[in-house]
Amino acid sequence: MSLQRIARSVTVQYIGRIFGYMCSLGIVAIITRRLGVHDYGEFTTALAVATLIITFSDFGFFWSTIHGVSNTDDKAKVVSEIAGIKLVVTLATLIIGALVVYLGHFSIAVRESFWILSIFVLSSSLNNVLVAVYQSEYRMVHPTVAEALSRLINLVLVFFGMIKGYGLEYFIAATTFAALANVLINWGGLNRLVGLIRPRVFGYSWSVYYRTVFLLGLIQLLYVTFYRVDVIILSWLKPAVDVGIYGIVVKVTEIISAVSSIFVGALFPTLVESFKVDKAKFLEYVSRSFLVLFSLALPIALYGQWFNYDLIKIIGGREFLTTSTVTFAGHQIYAQSILSIALVFCALNYLSSVFYTALLAAEKMRILLVFNFVCLAVNIGLNIVFVPHYSYLTTMGVTAITEVVILILTAGYFIKKFQYRLPFGQIFLLILATLPGVAFLVIVSPQSLLLRFAVTAVLYFGTMALILPKSRRVLGMMLRGKTPVND
Repeated sequence: MSLQRIARSVTVQYIGRIFGYMCSLGIVAIITRRLGVHDYGEFTTALAVATLIITFSDFGFFWSTIHGVSNTDDKAKVVSEIAGIKLVVTLATLIIGALVVYLGHFSIAVRESFWILSIFVLSSSLNNVLVAVYQSEYRMVHPTVAEALSRLINLVLVFFGMIKGYGLEYFIAATTFAALANVLINWGGLNRLVGLIRPRVFGYSWSVYYRTVFLLGLIQLLYVTFYRVDVIILSWLKPAVDVGIYGIVVKVTEIISAVSSIFVGALFPTLVESFKVDKAKFLEYVSRSFLVLFSLALPIALYGQWFNYDLIKIIGGREFLTTSTVTFAGHQIYAQSILSIALVFCALNYLSSVFYTALLAAEKMRILLVFNFVCLAVNIGLNIVFVPHYSYLTTMGVTAITEVVILILTAGYFIKKFQYRLPFGQIFLLILATLPGVAFLVIVSPQSLLLRFAVTAVLYFGTMALILPKSRRVLGMMLRGKTPVND
């Protein structure tokens, strides 16, 4: 594989994802203003149900596809077989999901939208298989462009719906149509790349594709579930308004957390290779990665407390700033208050993702399985006990607690297992680099959001470049869309 192709692929992925996230912000801003807090809560619940079904139906398919395609010359045959299994499993999961939705404590709006979202589920599930093939071939340009185009299509449809005054079901249909467009674009491109793909169900052994990835699939299933199940529990125990308040905060955190996802996704192959060849280099890469993500997590958790009001206002609108159903210690809890907690969660997620990815690369599957079971039990248990009393304050607080648990477990195990030492000296210097920005926000704190953001960013990264000279090269590489680890 040529370095030029890999570099081009990574650059396009960064540009495409940034464009996609900008479209997502526009989509959410339009939908929240058109639907309001209550109906946006219904929208959030419906998509959470669909996403959870997609999560359960995947169960290692992404990794089995990469493994299968990487070990055969007849790629079209392998992809067709895996796609066939995936469709059958997804249909079975949809049937179970339909029973849960119609027999469970879900609103009429969510039940009516489920059948529209079933197309979204099938499209997204199949698309995961197709993207895995592109990933295995180091040809991520096409699916990145496809995703960006689907987001753009969604944005146009949502904008049209706002002009026409359409409601909840239209916006769910628009999301579904965009997902369908995404899978069709990827399917067309993959037919040209590996040959005609037609899902096959019979004539081969399904177990072939699960022998090597079953454990990894279970780990990923549990990991994703304890980040998704909170919305479902909240929607069961509280009205749609509560879900709407929580939903807008979740959308902000998803966009912020995407930065670390892109980073560790690019980092993973490097860690896998270095672990097999040179353990010392492996630990060095982990240390560098931790410092990079720590340098990004700090301003998110710290400076974000001065931007939470503005973020909710821009993305959700004024109704989300003034709507509250929870009182704690004599104070009304609004979306911006929940976002303050969520920003701390995002920072913790940045840090835990380094150790989690490193343990995956080191093939510590069984211990990760145990950790994920623990975190899932903590998350579900605390939510069920406290959501009836504190609603969305509980869901975000428990999410943050779960992230603390996963960080302690993964970091603690990694440090003990590999005799790893945290770079405390550089961590201290990074903390010092935040002080000028904090002083500016406390003393000056201008009304202009852009001015506040620009000056704070310059103060932080400028101070970091002065007291940590190596960070200049790191910042330069990140701005060019490269992973500042393996130089």
